[in-house]
Parts: sequence; C-alpha cells; structure tokens
Amino acid sequence: MKQRLTTSWTWRSVALLLFASAAYSGDAWAQNVACSSLPGATYLQGSAAAQSYIAALSAANAGTISYIFQSSDSCVAVSSLITSGRLQGTATYWVAGPSGPVANPCDLDANGTPVDIAVSDVYYTTCPGFSVPLPNGLSEALGPIQVYGFAAPRASTQTAISAEAAYFVFGFGAAAGQVAPWTDDTRVLIRSDQSGIQQLPARIINTNASTWKGVTTPVATIISTFGSATNPDSYIGVLPALFADANRDKVKFLAYRHYKQRYAYWPDSKESLRNKRNVRDGHYPIWGPLHLLAAPPQQITPNVARFLGYFNGNTPLPQGLNLVDLEIAAHTVPQCAMRVQRQSELGNVSAYKPSNPCGCYFEFKNDGATSCRACTSDSNCNANETCSFGYCEAR
Repeated sequence: MKQRLTTSWTWRSVALLLFASAAYSGDAWAQNVACSSLPGATYLQGSAAAQSYIAALSAANAGTISYIFQSSDSCVAVSSLITSGRLQGTATYWVAGPSGPVANPCDLDANGTPVDIAVSDVYYTTCPGFSVPLPNGLSEALGPIQVYGFAAPRASTQTAISAEAAYFVFGFGAAAGQVAPWTDDTRVLIRSDQSGIQQLPARIINTNASTWKGVTTPVATIISTFGSATNPDSYIGVLPALFADANRDKVKFLAYRHYKQRYAYWPDSKESLRNKRNVRDGHYPIWGPLHLLAAPPQQITPNVARFLGYFNGNTPLPQGLNLVDLEIAAHTVPQCAMRVQRQSELGNVSAYKPSNPCGCYFEFKNDGATSCRACTSDSNCNANETCSFGYCEAR
C-alpha cells in the first residue's frame, strides 16, 4: 500500500535468540565443553539474522558437524575473516531436541579461534576498510532478503518519513536538521557503522554511517525503549524486520518515501500485514541479501562448502528441513518470493523470475491468506501460471 507523506523460524527462533543472550551472562556457563572438542567444529561469526538457520543446520548435523556461532556486528565478522582475527570467549552450538534445536555453550580456545564463515547483512565491500574487492575474492553464498527500516514506537502518531527528512535527522541531527518531531539527538537511537542495520539505511539516504547523529544503542534496548517511551513521537531509530516484526506491540516501521518517489511505502502492502509485497516488487528500497562469506574456493574446508551449499543450492538440506520455511520464520524473504533483484549493494532493481516461485506461499505463511489459487499440479493453473509450493504462480 502507498501512503502520502505528511509534514509532521517464529516463537522458536525468538526463544533461541533470547536463550543465547541470557546464556552469555552470569555463571551459567561455568562448566562448558571446549568448542574444539566438538565433532567437525566449524566457526561462524556475524549477524544474528542467521542464528535460527545456523541452529537448525547445526542440530541436523549434530554428531558429524558442529556449526558454532558467535553473534557480532556484520562488519566485525567480515574483518575477522579477512584479517585472520580470532574469536574469543564463548560461543553457541546446537543439538537436536524434542521441540527443536537446543542451544549449548562452548569455550573457545584460549589463544582464539579463526573464523570459518562470516555472516554479514551487507556486501563485504560496504564495510569500513574494505571498499576495494580482494584480489583473490571470497567464497560467497547469498541467503534470503533482509528488510530494514526507520522505526518508531508503536504509540507514535508518526506514520512516514521521507529520504530528505531522514538525511537531516541522521546525517546532521537536531543542531542543523530541525525535522520535527525528531529534534532531540538523545532520542535518535542508532547502531554502529560496523552494523548492517545502520549501513544500509545510511547508504540509501546518502549519508555516512560512521558520522550518524544519535545514541548508539543495542537492538534489545531500542525495542524496550520504544515500548516504554512516555513521549513516543520524539523517538526514531533503525531496525531490521527480524526484530521489528517480532515486536510489533512495541515497534512499527515508518512508511518510507525515497528520493524522486511520489509516495511513501511500508515494506508490506498494509502496515498491519507481513507480506513484504512492496519489497518484493521494488517499491520499498531498504533491503539486501544475507551474505555468507568464507575463504576463496580453493581454500575452504568441506564443512564450510557444505554450509554455503545449503544456500546456493549445491548441498541438499538435511532430512526434515525446509530452507524456505526457516527463512520465513526468521522474518526474512526467500529469494523465490522476490520479483525484483539487485546486482550490488542497493543497486538498481531489475525484474526477476525465480525458477521455483514461492510468493503466494510466502504470503500465506505470513498472513494466513493469499489471493492465489491452490494447486497440486500445473493442470490446476492458467496457461501463464505454474504450480509452485502449492499455489498457482505467474510464470
């Protein structure tokens, strides 16, 4: 749905995130196994957006391969991979349980552990210090589409923001911008220039992520602050759909009007839905794929190649796992649900026709309904349609 601008994996994946956060505090991890003692130990660092996938794949491979994860900002993980940085402290691995993956802590080596796979919300050349592609490149698999946005407290009366307004709010702050009602820099809650959550919105409005105005704030604190704000109209921040959609009682995305657009658009066709239709057809621009990065192809281990292969189609998924369902449950958009694509960070969009479209299935899983016709074979569909994921999709 368009709006004119005014002046002024589900409970389980969330539970896993909460468990992992809680487990890092206190003395609960006093008796941890050594990560290096786990079978097929393979180390991942980066965006929490991938944690539910890593959990499912780690649990499904338990006993053979252990995918061990430490959450960090995207560009911290990219730097660790490229500069041979080492993970320190504790990390998380998963085993199969009766109701899904069960998280467990493990201790990393005292001298640190090299990163095998960096999980990034952005292209590695977007990260500070890596603007030029590496001579030998990196192995890369693209995951689902992640959606970002300018967010406000649910109780805020503000519904939309333009690129021009965001440019002044985040690029210049209250001293120069004076974009009411966001005129108090202490109520502009941002991330860091190492985070993809900040890098993509900063680039879309033509600002430098490293000089944004506002208060650097953890995602969980942004959500809790928005939920309890006594003057909600004065607050604004940036969030991914991964967290905004999971906390709609506290947070909402503002409809966004990009430069030269006539209208502002939510990621979804209506603010109350989750179909990401305006992302999938190119009207809403703040999105990009998840990036799974590793050493150049000739240097990676079979376990690393296996993990990347789950996402680029070279590796069959373990029995019982459906990658599309995992991606939907994590509040991301499977590539098969997209109708547009990009070839670079926030580049121009072009038409995209996936070989196995799942847009109708995506809408049904998110909103419980779709206008598409259910089918079991192409014979149930019109001549210009194909039966895919149980629904008639345009060819």
